[in-house]
Amino acid sequence: MNLVYYILHRLVKITLPLYYRRVRVTGKENLSLDKPVLLAVNHQNAFLDAVLVVYQMKKQAYFLARSDAFKNPIVGKILRGLNIVPIYRSQDGTGVKNNGEIFNWCYQTLAENKWVLIFPEGTCEPHKHMFSLKKGMARIALGAVEKYPDLDLHIVPVGLNYSDHMGFRSDVWIDYGEPVSVQKVVKEYSGSGDRINILTAQVESELRTMVLHLEKEGYEASDESMRRNMAALEPLSGRHLVEIEKSKITSEQPEETRDLLRNILSFPLLLVHRPLYFTIDKIAEKMTGRDEFFPSIKYGLCTLFFPIYWMILSVIIIKALSIPWLAVLGIWFLFPLSLWVGLKIKKV
Repeated sequence: MNLVYYILHRLVKITLPLYYRRVRVTGKENLSLDKPVLLAVNHQNAFLDAVLVVYQMKKQAYFLARSDAFKNPIVGKILRGLNIVPIYRSQDGTGVKNNGEIFNWCYQTLAENKWVLIFPEGTCEPHKHMFSLKKGMARIALGAVEKYPDLDLHIVPVGLNYSDHMGFRSDVWIDYGEPVSVQKVVKEYSGSGDRINILTAQVESELRTMVLHLEKEGYEASDESMRRNMAALEPLSGRHLVEIEKSKITSEQPEETRDLLRNILSFPLLLVHRPLYFTIDKIAEKMTGRDEFFPSIKYGLCTLFFPIYWMILSVIIIKALSIPWLAVLGIWFLFPLSLWVGLKIKKV
């Protein structure tokens, strides 16, 4: 077991409910713990997509990520320490010649009854949009079964939807779709090309029932309308979001309920956290220019620096009030609790 992965997973369990207002998860019964699984996930929010997929998973996963993220040797070493392995794309300027070695690693990892996560669209864009799937996912799955003929491999499509990709305290929907049996495709189709096309089409078809897709033409108007629907109808899943979009329902934005009393009650609870939050927001913006990596960097910085910030404040309080040092952990715990309570009172 990867200890670093385990510790970070526990940290994510604590911090995600603070960063997002609601994370709705459906279809967890489609994850089989006793079989190798290839998780095929749509890609809209950089590293946060992977974080959200494993948020409630009990089994460790391994991730395939674009190779240009590994160009910095230090960053590359950190990523590999988190079970992240590079996949090479021609647009990254690294070529695809090394993918043979990566594919073999995938075959071996799946044969060891582990789970591998891949983003089969091959690109990331922070919009309510889904691209056609590349064929690399199917090649990996079929290659694993070809090398290990008895491997009972399934592909689980995973749909991610965001109410606001960039926003703090926004909503997320995670749908684990119906598993697709690779062995079944192998048995029913003989040609390599046919198998690749059929497997890709089956996974894409299931993903499109769970991922909200707004066309690029007239996107801003469609997005604004869908945000109103999200706020008013409170969809329970990605499938529900897709159904709402197909039905062309248009709801009015519900009236704001943040009254003066809630603002007054939440203000002192949130005030102590605001300086660091706004500092991190500006740093993340400067680092990314608010591109698709902005939310991931912002979440990562919050997860890293808020515990340190709270510890510094705890030490200051202990010294100022001459409180016994044994109380430091109790005081530290009060800070995330005050943040959570403040956000709940303000209903953000």
